[in-house]
Amino acid sequence: MSASNSRIMRLLNDGNLQEQVKMEDYVAVATGARRAAVLWIPADFPEGDRIRESIDEGYSRRYYESRRGGGPFSFFDRIRYAGMRALMNPLRYKASLLREAFEEAVWEHSNYRAARRWAAELGLHIYESQVRPSLDEMYVVRDEQTVGRVAAFISRREDIRREMMQQVRRQGGAGPQMAFMPEEKSPEYLRLAGDLLGYPECCVEGYIEDAGADVDSALRSSNQLSELLQEDGDGPAVEVASTAFFASSFYPCEPECESAQQTGESMLEALGETDERLVSRMSRVFQANMDYVKKYPEILQRRRKQMMSQYMGGVPSEEQE
Repeated sequence: MSASNSRIMRLLNDGNLQEQVKMEDYVAVATGARRAAVLWIPADFPEGDRIRESIDEGYSRRYYESRRGGGPFSFFDRIRYAGMRALMNPLRYKASLLREAFEEAVWEHSNYRAARRWAAELGLHIYESQVRPSLDEMYVVRDEQTVGRVAAFISRREDIRREMMQQVRRQGGAGPQMAFMPEEKSPEYLRLAGDLLGYPECCVEGYIEDAGADVDSALRSSNQLSELLQEDGDGPAVEVASTAFFASSFYPCEPECESAQQTGESMLEALGETDERLVSRMSRVFQANMDYVKKYPEILQRRRKQMMSQYMGGVPSEEQE
């Protein structure tokens, strides 16, 4: 076994990263099966829910009690936060507190340290970008040239975001999605993202069409899968369709999309050239991605109930502020 294969096998035994992240992001990029991949921090970590709870708790301490923790430095915290509150507008003040809580909860966590460590051990490059105060993206890429592409992409995204928000203000307001990530409505941004991450053009155009019509792409994909299951049962069409779900954040234009399936099959071939064991492991990840899409309506309903419960009474979250 080569040194590279040995590192990959040790990565796969590390519980600080989820299976999808290990395979889709680290192994796929390290073996050349993908040029670049992205994970969301802390959402894509095994301890993501606990980390989010820690962020909420850290924010609440700062906002309601003007302190980071206990101990003799609490007095100085109160002075510092009083000064920040006086000098900043309310939204910027809340965002600053939330970002502090994020950094405290995430940067020293074993999941985050493992994400950075494994990139270094596999000879990969990472590029982190803040999406909002409590959410970061981590791009995993093979070479410095692609790092430059990611940097240019992030810079253009910021421009698009400002342009979209200016447009929204001129039109007199926006819905929650536009306020959160307005660039998700921009065809230019979506095409750039799809090209960077290796998504088929037809699927990117399908996503753009969904965004323009306020359609949930995951729900659309789930409905398409349901129709395929009714027609084919557990037949070969459904089995082959799993290769179209080659990334957990990707929804093909249709489950039988040949371009998406070919992308998944090419990834499996590249992995097979490194180690045949990786093929079956990635195939299980593809299947898990497809199963998630199948169950998405149930998952969506459960999330809505959780959000309503939090809204009706609980620790204030960023969305509520």
